Amino acid sequence: SRLGDRNFVDAVLFRAQTGVPWRDLPERFGPWKTVYNKFAMWSHRGYWEKIFRALQLDVADDGVIIDASVVRAHQDAAGGKGGSGAMHWGVLEVDFHEGYALTDAKGRPLHVEITPGQQHESTVAESIVSEHGRGNKLIADTGYDSDAIRACAKKAGLKPVIHPHPGRRKKPRLDRGAYRTRYLVEVFFHNLKRFRGLATRFEKTAKHYLAHLHVACIKIWLNDVLPVGQHETRDTP
Repeated sequence: SRLGDRNFVDAVLFRAQTGVPWRDLPERFGPWKTVYNKFAMWSHRGYWEKIFRALQLDVADDGVIIDASVVRAHQDAAGGKGGSGAMHWGVLEVDFHEGYALTDAKGRPLHVEITPGQQHESTVAESIVSEHGRGNKLIADTGYDSDAIRACAKKAGLKPVIHPHPGRRKKPRLDRGAYRTRYLVEVFFHNLKRFRGLATRFEKTAKHYLAHLHVACIKIWLNDVLPVGQHETRDTP
């Protein structure tokens, strides 16, 4: 392929930000099928995630914040080849999915993943905290207030800063100063939804949607770690 990596990445960013179908990519990016095939190859090989993690420079180590957001599909996301197994979320759940994010104390993404909508967020949180938690605090809202998550956080060396559930008889003390930063993960989700390709889920497979999440995270980190102007890509809005 004659498609250079710079032009290719510009094309993928353009699609993530605008949400246009692959077939409607501007001609300046080259044949849409070439772009799509290379995107699929990079997704399969995990290149987007590797770039995302390589950009995690100067991470704020004074805590991590976890939250989830509903991901709803566009009607065109149904009907992919290979049936529900290939689509991961299945026919009955095609319009309901959970996107999870772990950010640092400045609201910059450290880890993102997606799960079926019916899977309870507390079970996912334990895995994310165990594998990707860092710093000295875990900040989360009431939905994550369980003994299991608190124990998991402590095992990972993190102080649980989790708003107690109203139903708890004995409520743990809440570090309200640290908890005030929880809004930063909501800001992160808000920024993600500026990428129209993510806000309206057109992708038919979980692997490709997750790749687009990593692409968006790459853009967010570039905006943060590079001086203004150096991170801009050509022909992207």
